[in-house]
Amino acid sequence: MKTIALTGGIGSGKSSALFEFQKLGAEIIDSDKISHMLMMRGGAAYNEVVAEFGREVLGGDGEIDRKKLAKIVFSDEKKLKRLNKITHTLIYKEIKRRISESTADVVCIEIPLLFSSENPLDFDMKVAVVADRETRISRVISRDRATREQAEARMNRQLSDDEMRRLADCVIENNGDIKALVRRVREIYKSLTESGAERRLV
Repeated sequence: MKTIALTGGIGSGKSSALFEFQKLGAEIIDSDKISHMLMMRGGAAYNEVVAEFGREVLGGDGEIDRKKLAKIVFSDEKKLKRLNKITHTLIYKEIKRRISESTADVVCIEIPLLFSSENPLDFDMKVAVVADRETRISRVISRDRATREQAEARMNRQLSDDEMRRLADCVIENNGDIKALVRRVREIYKSLTESGAERRLV
């Protein structure tokens, strides 16, 4: 089995790349969905998140309202770090469990904070998805119904694309050309399955 850690900033198009890896046969793991599961009522992170941020983050159904929580943490770096401290260990524990139980030849794990949080797992390849800043801003505004200021604020708290390029083993440029995205994903998948993990794939 080979493992791919897929990362990238907000609006880069990580989910599009993840879908292409899935189409090629990779089993996919979405760390954001795991986080959502952990914070559901009864989940491993629910009580600690509510205790830390208060019942004002709850919706009428008693579940954590992720939009309310995001509004709090994305306006306060210290609070964001506290949330990440609560969830990251639990997220990686669940990722490790799913990898250990997988029978797939390739497992692709989407981890937005791969390079900006402590990573206890060893992946065969770390792939960063990047895109032009204006393209990313446009995507976030359209997808999240955010203002330009909100989109830029979230981007400014993340690693730059230059940092992503420096830390990744290989990079996927995703500026809207779906054929180029598909071609690049296929190149990476082929290099991993046919000749092992090629570090710094050109």
